[in-house]
Amino acid sequence: MVSLLDLDDDISSTIFTLLNVYALRAMAGTSRTGFQLASRALVRTVKLSRNPEQVVAFCEFCLKHHLCPHIIDFTLSQSAVYSQPPIDPTKGYQRDADTAESALFASALADVLDAAVNLAHLAFRNCTAVLIESEPRIPSIICRRPPTLSLMLSGADAHSFQQVSSVSGLTHLKLHTLHILNSDINATEEVLDSVLANSILSLETLSLGHAIPASLRLEGSPPRAWERVYHFSMAGVSISPKSRTHHQCRGQSSLFQWPKTTCIKLIATPQALEDFIHEMGHLSLYQRPQSVTRYYRFDSITEPLVFHGGMPPPPGNVTDPVASPPPLVTLFKTLSQWASHLTYLSLDMGYSSQEVLQCLEYLKNSAPLLVSLSHLKYVKLSVMTWLRTVPGPWYVPVPVFMKPEELLRAWVEGVPSLQYLELNVLYDEWGHTWWRIESQGNHPATSRQVSKEEGLSAKSWFDLEEWK
Repeated sequence: MVSLLDLDDDISSTIFTLLNVYALRAMAGTSRTGFQLASRALVRTVKLSRNPEQVVAFCEFCLKHHLCPHIIDFTLSQSAVYSQPPIDPTKGYQRDADTAESALFASALADVLDAAVNLAHLAFRNCTAVLIESEPRIPSIICRRPPTLSLMLSGADAHSFQQVSSVSGLTHLKLHTLHILNSDINATEEVLDSVLANSILSLETLSLGHAIPASLRLEGSPPRAWERVYHFSMAGVSISPKSRTHHQCRGQSSLFQWPKTTCIKLIATPQALEDFIHEMGHLSLYQRPQSVTRYYRFDSITEPLVFHGGMPPPPGNVTDPVASPPPLVTLFKTLSQWASHLTYLSLDMGYSSQEVLQCLEYLKNSAPLLVSLSHLKYVKLSVMTWLRTVPGPWYVPVPVFMKPEELLRAWVEGVPSLQYLELNVLYDEWGHTWWRIESQGNHPATSRQVSKEEGLSAKSWFDLEEWK
């Protein structure tokens, strides 16, 4: 019998890419050849998020065994850059006075990136500024040989973006600023214009944070030739001002997340706005406390419809579950009337502890308003008291006199097309769960809780927002 290790390198390498991590680790201990092949497969996709020591260990391992050319997808998260989590959740991670540790792993990381000649995807999640500050070689390497498919730089400021302003030929690009309220927002926007100009002929997807360059602003001149861009997202930009300006729609997209995902130079006429909402397949909304940001609001989708006046109100037979409908009810009415192709709906809501039960009651009573959405397959409902969904030292459980089964039953009965419901309620004992809904012909639909793995797999299937 021919051993797997005796096969041609191309064939064996292909087989190794299909093995899971545990099988690869076991194979690495069989022989020198097994170690080489398994190690190459293990480093193809790398996500580091533990601590700086993990980053250093990984870099030393790759450099020692000459594995850098086999790295295809590399992601470094904020938690891997700092040894300690933030004490104050409102301020996020802070730089230590002694940056020697950061400089140590940043130098090793630069060596790895320099040797990763086949890198296709590179992502720095909320740590771009500290990496560039710690190791000037990193932006130089990115500009000299950018990843062939996607680049994500979040947690950056004007200085950080300036260091990578000469990067060009990008296909998929995400650039997010360091803070929601950035003191150097104008300088950041100027630098972003330079970055975009260098890749104007190659960009296909573009995601920006709260800094929007002048070339994309609605009050500016029409954009340059963005013929290849089919997906454009902006975090923290209300749709309302867009609906009041340009009288043209420059490219529609079925990959849609509102208010984050919009079209370049989007929409002014009522007909264009109506058509756009009608074709919308993906919608994610964030209703955050007013004190945090004024942008993430449910009315970011309903206000433009009222402003245009070209759309009649929802049908009269759709009744309010409460006497004075909140924005959530108004939103559901709008969706039931106009978003007939909606497949994926995600709602993240942040309220005070006193408003939690009321929010859950609205969610339960409003579900029947979406009965007309026959294409709606996946719904995520997330309720929390703060921006973070992970309990921390500031977290105090709030008693909620409603069982998850009550909310689940309302959505199963109210939305017959639903296949999966994700509940992430950070109160009491609700927790984070996934439920699969199965139709039984003429019998009532049934639901059962599924594993996190199945839930995330279903979510990735219906959620088309992330790059693949």
